[in-house]
Amino acid sequence: MFRRIVFLLLFCCLSQLSAQELSVFPGFWADEYFQDEVQITRKEAKSLLLEYEGSSVYWKKKATNETLYYLSLVAQLGATFWTVDQLSNEEGNRDVAAPLTLLGTLVINAIFLTGTAKNKKKAILAYNKQFDNPQKTAFRLVPVGNSNGLGLALKF
Repeated sequence: MFRRIVFLLLFCCLSQLSAQELSVFPGFWADEYFQDEVQITRKEAKSLLLEYEGSSVYWKKKATNETLYYLSLVAQLGATFWTVDQLSNEEGNRDVAAPLTLLGTLVINAIFLTGTAKNKKKAILAYNKQFDNPQKTAFRLVPVGNSNGLGLALKF
């Protein structure tokens, strides 16, 4: 009898467990990734997101946008130095292309940074969406108890 009660309690507790979803929170230096309440590394989160087909597409787009963001950041840095150099010249000898290049790289930088954040969010939402609709079955087990004892019943 004791074994049946323990088995029933374990079964009920374990059947209520759900899959672990990912969450991201901004940290001091970088984002912090959590799988339910447990903090995981960026590398572990990346491998989880790349394993699931729905989220891997967005994560790869995020990685591409991130790479293009860093490349445009280098171009922006060059344009900044060029603009500062032009501002140090005499007023009649300045080149207008330098500030326009700086403005263009700022706009391109913002586009890639926004794309990175958007695709990262979509990847995590796509990963978590797989846990929203569990497999539907035609029956489920329901614990029952009556004068004859405790047991499990199939509910259709």
